Amino acid sequence: MLVLIFLTFCIIFYVQNYRIQNQNKRIIEQNDKIIIEQNKDLMMQNDELKQQIQQLHHR
Repeated sequence: MLVLIFLTFCIIFYVQNYRIQNQNKRIIEQNDKIIIEQNKDLMMQNDELKQQIQQLHHR
């Protein structure tokens, strides 16, 4: 009886762990996409600032 309870617990734990790992994987992928987009935006801002600095130097 105890063995059955223990095995049930192990299965539940395994399934929960698997679901959490999958969830974490999805969250990491979403975060990666967000970081890439933010990085693109920052690079564009950086380019704009460089142009502004160059214009200021040429005055």
